[in-house]
Amino acid sequence: MPAASLDESADLLLDFAQAMHRVQMPADAIEGHLRAIAARLGVSADTLLLQSAIAVEVRDGSGERVALRRIGFEAHWRLARVRELIDLADACAAGAYSPVRARARLRAILAERWHVPRFAVVTAYGVYGAAVAARVGGRDGEMLVAALAGLLTGFVHYVAIGRRALDLQKVFAATLAATLLVLGCATVFEVDGGRALFGGITLLVPASAITIGTHELANDALESGTSRLAYALVRFLMTAAGLAAAIKLWMLLAPLPPPTHVAPLPAPEVLAILVAGGLALVLCLQARPSDAPWIVFGVLVAYGAQALTKRVFGPDGAPLIAAFVLGAAGYAHARVVRDGLPATVIVPGLLQISTGFLGTQAVFGLLRGEAGGHATFFQVFLVAFQLVGGLLLASVLFADRRRSGAE
Repeated sequence: MPAASLDESADLLLDFAQAMHRVQMPADAIEGHLRAIAARLGVSADTLLLQSAIAVEVRDGSGERVALRRIGFEAHWRLARVRELIDLADACAAGAYSPVRARARLRAILAERWHVPRFAVVTAYGVYGAAVAARVGGRDGEMLVAALAGLLTGFVHYVAIGRRALDLQKVFAATLAATLLVLGCATVFEVDGGRALFGGITLLVPASAITIGTHELANDALESGTSRLAYALVRFLMTAAGLAAAIKLWMLLAPLPPPTHVAPLPAPEVLAILVAGGLALVLCLQARPSDAPWIVFGVLVAYGAQALTKRVFGPDGAPLIAAFVLGAAGYAHARVVRDGLPATVIVPGLLQISTGFLGTQAVFGLLRGEAGGHATFFQVFLVAFQLVGGLLLASVLFADRRRSGAE
């Protein structure tokens, strides 16, 4: 890479930081790539990454420049684009691109459209919703209703996509609409509304924000990690608000459907359904076809770890252990596979062991006047903290800090 002025260096580093931030890369990994690019440019750079701003200080023998840029917060994971950006950053660090060509290539990557029909992605939301309903103990009826709710959730997602300011409102609206749909179906058919609903809205769970925020906390990116986890908490609360609003609206017109208990499907059937659900996640998470085996692997590792801990510790299992096993598998994948990313395994797996189903039960119970019992909000937060703790421990023990750039 030819020598560049301080202004050119700062602009290139800001462009890279903004592009990587948009695809949910951890702050410590971004900083590692920026340091490598800066070294190739013949400058030194210090970077501060926040969720809505980037600051870069660039220095060489002639002086220094401090540049600040406001950025938007992206909540969507685009795995295929992550890999393109990492490949470009590595090429720039190796001197294969001039600053002008690198910035042009960055713009081209960000302008690329996802070449999958929207109806296919929305259909994948429905398939994955049905798979999750089976995982949490539903049968054919719950899977069908969850698929319908998943289709509705996917449709709302695509109506609001590209509008960052509507992300939280989208979560509320999708949960509200899906809950009303499930309540209507549960009134007509004998299905477990809680299991069906959780299947339909499970992709609203901010699994990527939790995974990346936890990784950042473990790698000394406290500002970015704390704000990511705070955002994930707000998304959880918006989901609960949408659920509560839908139930209150329904109760103005009709009583809630009575609770229904169903026997879960046999384990071999659930495993086969989860494989299909994992393949659907390839579209939902905008991954490459080559990532499909690892996404399915993450789903099965999480399911197996959770099922095993339930056998040992009872119905609640041990979320901390399950999350630790999942995190260890994700970081092992990143070390073994040349272009592997921990989140390729961890994010799909975390969707399997999140607190969403327990939270759904808690809201239903509270609005029925059944506060207390097993599904309480205290239990929801306790499980959530265990999941974060397990991922945090795995990151501390197994994250490859040479690749992330952490010291």
